[in-house]
Parts: sequence; C-alpha cells; structure tokens
Amino acid sequence: MTQNASGSIELNALMGKISDHMQFLGYEVKPSDSDSREMVARHPDKANIIIRVFPRAITFTSLYGFNSATKSNRLECLEYVNSLNMGSIMAQYSANDYGSLVIQSWFFSAYDKIGFGQFLGLWDDDFTRLFQNEGTAKFLE
Repeated sequence: MTQNASGSIELNALMGKISDHMQFLGYEVKPSDSDSREMVARHPDKANIIIRVFPRAITFTSLYGFNSATKSNRLECLEYVNSLNMGSIMAQYSANDYGSLVIQSWFFSAYDKIGFGQFLGLWDDDFTRLFQNEGTAKFLE
C-alpha cells in the first residue's frame, strides 16, 4: 500500500467518524460535490457547516449573507465583525469579497468523541454570542 493510499484510507475513516458524530447530533451530512475531503452538515435549527478534513486538523466553516445595510455602513459593519472576534471563544469571523460573514474554526487534535464533543459545544457557544450581538440583526440577512 502506498503512502497516499494509506493516508486516503485514514482520512476516509476520520470523515466517517465525524459524519457519524454530526448525524448523532441531528445534522444531515453529505459529501461535497467539489472536494473529496469536504462534507456539508445541515441542521434544522443550527447553521450549516462546511467541514473539511486534513491529516492533522479539521476546519468548520459557516457563512451568513450580509444585508444591504452593510454597503452604506461598511466601517460600522467591520467594527461589528471585530466585536464578534473580541467576544469569541474559538471562532474567527471575517467578511469575504462575496458579501458574507465567514465563521471558521479549526480542530487540531486526533478525533475522539469527548474532545470533538467539547469542540462542538464551544462552536455552539460562539453562535449563541453571535446571535446575542446587536449588530447581527442589523447586518445579517
């Protein structure tokens, strides 16, 4: 077995564990059409998450569209994004060139149920803070 085949098998096994964990929490998980290391997790009451698996890390990314108030209040919107970062436990917030708030976090650890569950709890806590921020109602769709 070549190094690439072994690494591919390990990534597939890791993706399976993550998918199972997310499904246990009520997410519908589907592989991405564009990247074999990526899957999309959808939940009826939570943000959709793009999950990308690397050999030593996992990224979680969610996107929310900015509304039209962003264009006329660009500086205030960027101050809002900064306030999200200041109040964040682990998520990083940024504004992309496509008119979206990007929320991203990295899980740097070998998968285990407890550690990954704690990561997901902190991810959810940051979303609670996001929706408690008064700028969210003003700038997000």
